[in-house]
Amino acid sequence: MQLQRAELVMDRIEAAAMGQESAHTGLGDLVHTLRLLWRGRANLIALWSEKDFERRIFAHQFLNRRITVVNDPAGVKHVMSTNFDNYRKSVYTERALKPLVGQGLFISEGELWRRQRRIAMPAFHRTRLRGFAEGMTQAAEEMLQRWERHKDGAELEVGGEMAAVTAEVVCRAMFSGDLGRERAAGVFEAFERYQRTLGRLDIVEMTGLPRWIPRLGARRARKAVRQLDTLINGIIATRRREGVERNDLLDLFMNARDPDTGEAMSPSLLRDEVAVSFLAGHETTANALTWAFYLLSQHPEAENRVREEVDRVLGGRRPEYDDLTELPYVRAVIDEGLRLYPPVHIFSREALGDDRIGKRYVPAGSMVVISPWLIHRHRELWSEPDTFRPERFLGEEVKQHDRFAYLPFGAGPRLCIGKGFGLTEATIILAMVAQRFRLRLRTGHVVEPLGRLTLRPRGGMPMTLHRRDATPRSGVEAAEFEESDPVN
Repeated sequence: MQLQRAELVMDRIEAAAMGQESAHTGLGDLVHTLRLLWRGRANLIALWSEKDFERRIFAHQFLNRRITVVNDPAGVKHVMSTNFDNYRKSVYTERALKPLVGQGLFISEGELWRRQRRIAMPAFHRTRLRGFAEGMTQAAEEMLQRWERHKDGAELEVGGEMAAVTAEVVCRAMFSGDLGRERAAGVFEAFERYQRTLGRLDIVEMTGLPRWIPRLGARRARKAVRQLDTLINGIIATRRREGVERNDLLDLFMNARDPDTGEAMSPSLLRDEVAVSFLAGHETTANALTWAFYLLSQHPEAENRVREEVDRVLGGRRPEYDDLTELPYVRAVIDEGLRLYPPVHIFSREALGDDRIGKRYVPAGSMVVISPWLIHRHRELWSEPDTFRPERFLGEEVKQHDRFAYLPFGAGPRLCIGKGFGLTEATIILAMVAQRFRLRLRTGHVVEPLGRLTLRPRGGMPMTLHRRDATPRSGVEAAEFEESDPVN
């Protein structure tokens, strides 16, 4: 309602401005900018117009702030890899995430980032994934056992279900213990509340207005952070008090030493890295799975292929880590879902020094934006860019894609260190669900991507649950979906 009222006011101002000679002095442009920013505050992907999916490097002027949008693989490589030392996380990113993750890897910079990454990297090495896989299958099995108690055709909010199971996975890997449904729901609700407040577009920062201007929602966001801190700090305190080695991620973080200095993480940095692990291993993977199940519900031929592969490889048993290489189509579904609906849909950087990206001059202090939502659907970089086609990630076709045109985990030195963990988790959970159930979008429900800190479906993802030996109700197979212009 608030958004509708603001749009109505802007319509009237813009109409009045266009009716005056002064419209050409910039009043109409100002109103257009304010309208765009207001829409972006409600949904970040509303910042992009249809023509932006065809452009390579372009700029937007938001009052005092000029923002360069890099929508070109060579430009992405320059910013995120070749010249990444010239680009720090933007103040917008810092303001949005610092209350949640402090000085964790996701936003730390310079020598602190390098030291923390050196300490954290061994915890996510691929040799440890085999051990984590067992906890992933256990958490998925417990979720599926709960689902078995539902009647066929029962409705679930799949986003919440995926958030609960991925929170459980992270807790087992991080803390060697069960999080429990109640605390998992608390984690999900805290992230939800945080995104409703500080997860929105920061209009003050986007327009270059003075940074002392108060931000909306800061008080409500602090309450969400306190809820997460109570959970995280409580578990760390218990571990220190018990003094028992469990060889989990928390132990690795607590015992890790900088290979150059021998220094351990400080208590505050330990808390921050645990928070980052929760965000990366829980929130983003839950969103990836939610979008994957939605896409499969709309493409029964792909769903059938997933089931055939899972049945052939697993024969009804739980997947093990060594099985994952034998499930290429399941993995391709995850990859294609990450292309169409990247959980981290925007990266913003600030130029430390003057630079050129391609032919475009980028002055020091200006903001550079790279949006996976845009580049993953670029009209020149992908064939059938809006079509769900997992085959593009199989065989020879996958080699045709520029690796800097596919950025679900970022790129360059700051590539997400939890990439392997998240992909392993998502593949196991999707395969185990496909063994026993089919999910169908609620009839008539219209899915709308909502861009905040992560890309979630607005209003959740209500889906009906069907055992594989049952036939879905008529009319549920092809649920209604309207994919509109992201700006309108």
